[in-house]
Amino acid sequence: MLRRPYLFLLFLLAACTTESYESGDSKLSQMRADFVVAYTNSKAQVVSAMTDNGDSLLFDAPATQKWIATPDSTYRLLLYYEPAENGKTHPMYFNQMLTLNLRKTPKPAQQKTDPLTLTSAWMSKNRRFLNMGLVLKTGAHEQKALQTLGVWCDSIEVRDDKTRRIRLTIYHDQGNVPEYYSAKYYASIPIGSFNLSQGDEIALSVNTYEGPATYTIAY
Repeated sequence: MLRRPYLFLLFLLAACTTESYESGDSKLSQMRADFVVAYTNSKAQVVSAMTDNGDSLLFDAPATQKWIATPDSTYRLLLYYEPAENGKTHPMYFNQMLTLNLRKTPKPAQQKTDPLTLTSAWMSKNRRFLNMGLVLKTGAHEQKALQTLGVWCDSIEVRDDKTRRIRLTIYHDQGNVPEYYSAKYYASIPIGSFNLSQGDEIALSVNTYEGPATYTIAY
């Protein structure tokens, strides 16, 4: 469910986890995990994907989950897969990544910045996404509780050497979700609209449990 300017999350949304696998020649020894843009067919089944490294993956069989419901569309996923016959790919499991679409319009006067934990932030190899590892506090609740995430472009600073500094702020509303335990998520911010060049950088501001912090990511 999407409501500008936030991506709404159910508190029971499964966290992204890294599956362990055996070494050697076991059936999982060739498994890989990549962030991808996945493509659905007319039946809302995932049939192919493009990794952040630029590798094109054609599935050996369509795959889907309940939350994949839009035909002829794209989804941002963390995909676990292994090689299949005829150069195709066998999808083993995938998790939905949170996609925080940028808002550049004037911000409302009140925006919540409830604390969260940013564990990592990096530029994808194809330079299309700013990827993040996030930890949100969550827990069971008697009523359907939602917490929200969003990102806003605060400003674009052009420096003396003509490089740019893009200032972004992560907004977070804990809502009525209890903070009983921590859940890990991966999120992406599409940055293609900025047409960034070498020397540009993104300054990402977030309110952590230790206080406000700004992280600089070079393009």
